[in-house]
Amino acid sequence: MIKPPFPHEFDEKESLIRLPVNVTYHSKLRAPAWAHPTRESASHAIRCFGSPDEEDHIVGRKILERLLPLQTTDSTDLHYGIWGWFAEEPPREMAPADWNWADFIGVRLLQILHDHAGHLPPDLAARTRAAAEHAAWSIFRRNVGPGYTNICAMGAVVCIVSGEMFSDPRLLEYGVRRLSNMRRELEFHGGFPEYNSPTYTLVVLEELERLLHLARHPRARADAEALLAFAWSLIAEQFHPGTGQWAGAQSRSYQDWIDLEKVRFLEARLGKPFPVQPLTSLVIEPIEKGFPHPCPESVRARFFQLPVSPSQYRHTWIKQADGTPRQISTTWFTPEATLGSMNRENTWNQRRVILGYWRASESSLARVRLRLLHNGNDFVSASTRNQQENSRILTGFHFAAGGGDYHPYFDRPPDGTFFTSDLRIRYEVEGHGALVRKLAPDLFELSVGTHKIVLRTGPLRFDGKVVPGWTVGREKQLVWVDGVFYAGAKRAFNPAQLAECTAAAALELLPADQAPSTHSIEESELGDERVFRWQAQGVFEVSVPRIAPKFD
Repeated sequence: MIKPPFPHEFDEKESLIRLPVNVTYHSKLRAPAWAHPTRESASHAIRCFGSPDEEDHIVGRKILERLLPLQTTDSTDLHYGIWGWFAEEPPREMAPADWNWADFIGVRLLQILHDHAGHLPPDLAARTRAAAEHAAWSIFRRNVGPGYTNICAMGAVVCIVSGEMFSDPRLLEYGVRRLSNMRRELEFHGGFPEYNSPTYTLVVLEELERLLHLARHPRARADAEALLAFAWSLIAEQFHPGTGQWAGAQSRSYQDWIDLEKVRFLEARLGKPFPVQPLTSLVIEPIEKGFPHPCPESVRARFFQLPVSPSQYRHTWIKQADGTPRQISTTWFTPEATLGSMNRENTWNQRRVILGYWRASESSLARVRLRLLHNGNDFVSASTRNQQENSRILTGFHFAAGGGDYHPYFDRPPDGTFFTSDLRIRYEVEGHGALVRKLAPDLFELSVGTHKIVLRTGPLRFDGKVVPGWTVGREKQLVWVDGVFYAGAKRAFNPAQLAECTAAAALELLPADQAPSTHSIEESELGDERVFRWQAQGVFEVSVPRIAPKFD
């Protein structure tokens, strides 16, 4: 019998996958609970139907029998067409419901209908078709735009395939137009709005490949081919052969190291093993084998060797309506190291505003990441402005008003007031044998093996006052330098009502024996902006608002 991927298990009694709860958004369920996820159960049904063993087909049918009634099918209901994440928690009980589950489960049901209809009795096949159609109309009603990268692609696949399978020209025309709009937006901006995401980009690849397997429409197939080629070029540009890592900056990222599941997914399309195997077998979200579409020959070599070294790439991901660049990433590469940043970005836990890797020894890697923590968790209502040249980055920090705490929208306090006992910037370095030293009041070194991060710090201002807050810390293989805005008794903290809260720091990623810049960070005021300036192999300058702007 086919077994689900670890740590999943099949629950015979419930006829669904069972796994430990490990979520922070949408669901009210919390660890150490176990629950029965709907998406993973639909994926296991596909695996079962793909088996030659009739015993597995029986399991697949049991999963569908249990899964289909969990969908909201009343077209007048707010949650029409979707499932809850877990059987234990229907959409109306979630916090809030996730409309993406029409997309995630819809594509899986359509694949079952396309590839394995012969394993379904007529009544079950009819109910599966009805569920897929409900999902498609839910997607139509929601009408996600190109800014929601993976869901825009996935929903287009559901509607295109449903339109063809159920002979519905409205769904087909909508899905085809949605995919074309996604292609046009990508070509205008130069990248996916949810930029350089190891998770979302691979989901886009997976769904476009699924479309090429399931759909016949010539225009949709042409757009899918073009989007696939574009996505591969973006991945190749950000890949670092020397460490086998997906370089920064990143959006919609759930982990700091590439995992084995993603590596195997890419290897199946590259046709050869990765240059460096991952350090961890940790799997955040299992990726299905899918229908591998070969990586274009034009970019395949880039995964195994840098074309030029050292090299630096700037990439515009998001433009204003008039074509003016808004979000631009800079990524620096040598054979041994890489460092990337985004020119402007918030500090949500799904962002990697500054991210770098290096080969610390023949058998180990190290990484550096920038975070901003509120009561120990990544705080979304803060933002950075970054200027990078090669392996040096000057960063200015400020807060924003009207955003959430741990999530941009789901946990926004009604009056904008947070309660904090700890609020700090964190530059952290992870690697075997990591060390941290304070070299001077405004100078720190974080080192692992062959390379080091040298951090030059500037003044921290909290509510208009300069606070003496730069400290160091260590835990196992992780070391850090923290800029502490506040630590003490719990107090109210509303960015919109505070005086200036700003900071600056300058980072250098250097070989272990190279001397850092000797220049300090200078600062000045220019109207409502705090301007930071640093002279190190050129002039770096960033400015941030002194009073918190509206969160965007």
